[in-house]
Amino acid sequence: MIKKRLYIYVEGKRDRIFFNSLLNGMKHNYDKIIIKEYSEEDGKLKEDFKMKLKTHFQFSTDPYSPQSTYIFVRDSDGGCHNNLKNKISAKYKNIDIKRILIIRQEIESWYAAIVPDEKAQEFFGKSFKNTDLVAKEHFNNLIPKKFSSEIDFLSEILIHFSLQSAMIKNTSFRYFIETMLPRVDIHLKTTDT
Repeated sequence: MIKKRLYIYVEGKRDRIFFNSLLNGMKHNYDKIIIKEYSEEDGKLKEDFKMKLKTHFQFSTDPYSPQSTYIFVRDSDGGCHNNLKNKISAKYKNIDIKRILIIRQEIESWYAAIVPDEKAQEFFGKSFKNTDLVAKEHFNNLIPKKFSSEIDFLSEILIHFSLQSAMIKNTSFRYFIETMLPRVDIHLKTTDT
């Protein structure tokens, strides 16, 4: 039986944790969703992973499963989205530009966006109207001392995940939910009333 898989290529650990949590609550028809980190070391992808990505994009899907697909995620780090997409497509010749998601500014902006206003004061000492420009350094400076580790803090934020808050506060998150997920046939779960 052919397996239908969705691969999500993310930059690092915080991204992987976020996407695992987010996609856990989504309705989909995939046999498996695989989230892979491709973090760069000294500006270069690890060579073995770089080869796997190139092979994957040559087929535009999983070479072992024509029903599989992918999303490639990258932080904007303040760069122009179109320029970043062009650089990625130049590096990986067969990547589908429609499957590249540029997070505005960095994944930390999405973490800040998912916190509802009533909890934001507790977590950050303030609430955000818009998190598009929240960078990692800014986010890290907001982590309360009461958390013993970064993972504890991120885990606590994810407990209070508010999709509505994130859709309002972050434009790239809203784009991901409204545009990217439907492209790969993932939808928000709905409850019958």
